[in-house]
Amino acid sequence: MKGKGNYKKVGKRISALQKIYKNIGESYVIYCFDTDKYNVDSEANRILCEEKKYCVDNGYDFIWFCHDIEEVFLGKSVAKSEKTEKAKQYITRHKIKDLRRAKLKSNVMARGKSNLLLILEKYLNNDKAI
Repeated sequence: MKGKGNYKKVGKRISALQKIYKNIGESYVIYCFDTDKYNVDSEANRILCEEKKYCVDNGYDFIWFCHDIEEVFLGKSVAKSEKTEKAKQYITRHKIKDLRRAKLKSNVMARGKSNLLLILEKYLNNDKAI
């Protein structure tokens, strides 16, 4: 989405894609957000509440990474200038195999956790696949 607050700008693209996929079968919209230290930053909390409301109002699923995706997958925050390199390293070292599923199945926003697998399990017939 290229930045915070741009989640509304992709609405037309989502509508167009849903029309295309309608002939194939049912489709779902899932938004993924970093929570950006919502618990200590009132502006980040306000934005997060707006994002959640937008998803609820439009029937979209809301996936969160607390406080950011790097913290969930790497266990630490990463400087913006290092994100691409860290992502490449993560992929090439196959670290995804070492990830604890419990970190991705949280009902509660807590540092280093996400609800990613909870949302995906809603749509998968066999939760053993994840």
